Amino acid sequence: MERDTLIKVFTLLLVAAFMLELFSMRSSVTNTPSLNNTSPNPEPSLYGTGQTSATLLSYREYLNVFKTGRDLTANSSLGEIMNIDGVGYLNRQGGALIVILDQSSNAPLIASEIKQKFPDLNVTAVGQFELPPTVEFTTSEGKKNVSMNAVIELEVEPDILPGDNVTLSLIGLVSGDSLTGTPLAKVIPTPGEALANATIKNATYDYGAVAIIPWESRNLDASSIREALSEEVENLSVNYSPRSFVLVNSLDSASDEIVKKVENLSYVTGVFSTEVDLINEMNDSEKLGSDIKGILGNNTTIDYPSSMIQMTFHSENLSKDGLFRSIGWTPVVYRMVSIEVGGKLNISGVGYDVPSNTTFDEMLVDSYSVGQKIGVWLNTGTIGRRIVSLKLDRIAE
Repeated sequence: MERDTLIKVFTLLLVAAFMLELFSMRSSVTNTPSLNNTSPNPEPSLYGTGQTSATLLSYREYLNVFKTGRDLTANSSLGEIMNIDGVGYLNRQGGALIVILDQSSNAPLIASEIKQKFPDLNVTAVGQFELPPTVEFTTSEGKKNVSMNAVIELEVEPDILPGDNVTLSLIGLVSGDSLTGTPLAKVIPTPGEALANATIKNATYDYGAVAIIPWESRNLDASSIREALSEEVENLSVNYSPRSFVLVNSLDSASDEIVKKVENLSYVTGVFSTEVDLINEMNDSEKLGSDIKGILGNNTTIDYPSSMIQMTFHSENLSKDGLFRSIGWTPVVYRMVSIEVGGKLNISGVGYDVPSNTTFDEMLVDSYSVGQKIGVWLNTGTIGRRIVSLKLDRIAE
């Protein structure tokens, strides 16, 4: 298939996927002023995608209230919306409800009250978003800085306040340094990070353990360890792969003749750049060091990497001494706990309420107790004043 055909197929698939997701979110886009390319000799148009920050200027003076698959026009209980301060009147059409507002600035507050009264319904508003002067678009011919300097309208959940910045995903036809026509756009979560207060709410009997095995001792019998531990714990899983190699710092710049001499050592199974692979039984670092330096010189540096044995198991009466006896090396023991996050988060200088019942199940070093207060770093995703995603990143030190 020719290159031009491949580009056309790729761009058509990209646009189709974007539009399906866009329409599923009930987003609509207009723009002011026109972004049409008015050059007398326009360059060929290419589909491109971009991402930018945009600022909400205002909302239109109405809200859309709807529920996919349901006709709300005959729902008499929705008449209660007229009792909310700032509502002018209701217009029932097309199975949905159009709530006309006295002032567009009240859209977020009135939408919040409607959601409290009717939590199963969707409430959206049309917001006007100001784009920056230029946005970087990615096309089949690379990246292009495209002139924007426009205001676009998007149907969104009105928990974004005028003046708030949001992240927009854009797709459009790029011609030179401008767009042909109006871009399609949707609001996507803005990534961030926040330090949160948390509490250990629960500790299970599910454990993990990790032990570091020195290079010289790596040829241990994992089957014997598994057999010994199976008598003390349940649901045991043992994962162990000995690191049977060494790293030789100057080997990657050595001649083929020198490399061949290393490969010909009886316990060497292969040489790859600075890595020398060995048979598992070779654990004599003094002999290996003497042999390698005898070939490459006494200034040669050799790294003997440790191996790691990992285990997971269930035990209601864990004996760490029993683990030590079975493995032969002191393990670091982890325990599955439930971490509850609450209160408020400060994300990029803005305060957010943490969604209720936000908990994370995590394996932590077995030194925490139930009820203990800890700090955690969270990866966040926000749209306006709403947290849409939280992921535990790490425990604060």
